[in-house]
Amino acid sequence: MGISLLGIVAGAGLIAYGAGSTRALIATVVGGVIGGPMLAAAGALGAASGQPGMVVLRRALGDRGSYLPTALNIIQGFGWGPSRSSSSRRPRG
Repeated sequence: MGISLLGIVAGAGLIAYGAGSTRALIATVVGGVIGGPMLAAAGALGAASGQPGMVVLRRALGDRGSYLPTALNIIQGFGWGPSRSSSSRRPRG
């Protein structure tokens, strides 16, 4: 199981807004248990059909229904790519 930036930020946000560590952990685990199989199913469909995840998503949500997840994925890429690039260039000391 991988660690996503969203999980870390969501957990920190829950704690910052008073949910407490236990509730934040429970919410993170429940989200992973619900989201994990959905992601695995989309991955299996993509692998079986040879299509990327965003294309497979159109089958489940329709063309218009897939616009929001696609836009969020693009926005995430704009934030995640530069942050990883900048952190890998910093000297360690």
